[in-house]
Amino acid sequence: MHDLLRDTERRKMRSRIKSIFLFLLVLGILGGIFYGIKSFFFEKESLEKSDYDTGLEKFSEGNFGESITLLENAKKEIGSEDVYMKLAVSYYNEKKYSQARENYEKVLEMQPENSLVYNGIANTYRDEKNVEEAENFYKKALTFNETYSPAYANWAIMYLDLGQTQKAREIVKEGLSRIPDAQELKNIESIFGEE
Repeated sequence: MHDLLRDTERRKMRSRIKSIFLFLLVLGILGGIFYGIKSFFFEKESLEKSDYDTGLEKFSEGNFGESITLLENAKKEIGSEDVYMKLAVSYYNEKKYSQARENYEKVLEMQPENSLVYNGIANTYRDEKNVEEAENFYKKALTFNETYSPAYANWAIMYLDLGQTQKAREIVKEGLSRIPDAQELKNIESIFGEE
């Protein structure tokens, strides 16, 4: 009888060990499935971040053509102000002004009072020789920040390029009245002294 009890306990013990083993096996399988699902999503995200990071590197190196490709890929998932701004600048430097404006406008949706963006849009119009639109956007930039010297400088340069020195002088004078220490405006003002 004593042996019969031992055999019964051994069977129960084996059954418990099998149950524990099966439980651990199922847990391992479920953990593997969870890890696989998690890896799929995180690997996908890291690829996109990789495009973003590599795009930023190319942007910093001044390789705007490559940065456009990488940042366009990153934009699909990240879509941040930074991505749109870097794309706008990259397109601008590649002389693709309408695409630059599209990306600047995306930034404006997120930051509607960003003088830097209005200045960027103005520069695209300036380079397309659309003086009226450029002037409108330089004025908008200054509406939100009347001490934003790059808008004055770019606006004045537009008129210098058009041979309208007097108009350029007026813009520089207005800018210096608001920002007396603006070096870029002083540099433009020095050009007038050389004429």
